[in-house]
Amino acid sequence: MKVLVALLAPLLVSSAAAQFEVSIEPSVVGRGEEHLSEARAFMRYLDGGENLDHQDISMWRARIESFAMVFAEPDFTYAICYPQGILSDQLAHSAASYLINNPDRHPERLHVIVWMAYQNYFGLQDEDDC
Repeated sequence: MKVLVALLAPLLVSSAAAQFEVSIEPSVVGRGEEHLSEARAFMRYLDGGENLDHQDISMWRARIESFAMVFAEPDFTYAICYPQGILSDQLAHSAASYLINNPDRHPERLHVIVWMAYQNYFGLQDEDDC
């Protein structure tokens, strides 16, 4: 079943993105390019950097935790299958890394970018698993 989900995932991405555009208020989350500084600040924090912007770090964590809760709901059309025991910093790291390393996605809505990161890293829930 996971193989089928993996094969169908690219087809579902455009449909899921359309659903997100309708279901999540765009003005609340913004576009990826608007949150690059938060993602970069979070990555510097993980690397033990100095002169950190703690407001950006906190905002990144809060956004990602909010998205992760929504994306984990089994009733969500394209729910993500997170590994058991995953920590919020691991989720924030995955999302920040994906955003930073995919500049072609920066103009897209942040929630779509984060969902795509999680879909790539963790996969989708199916009826029999997760």
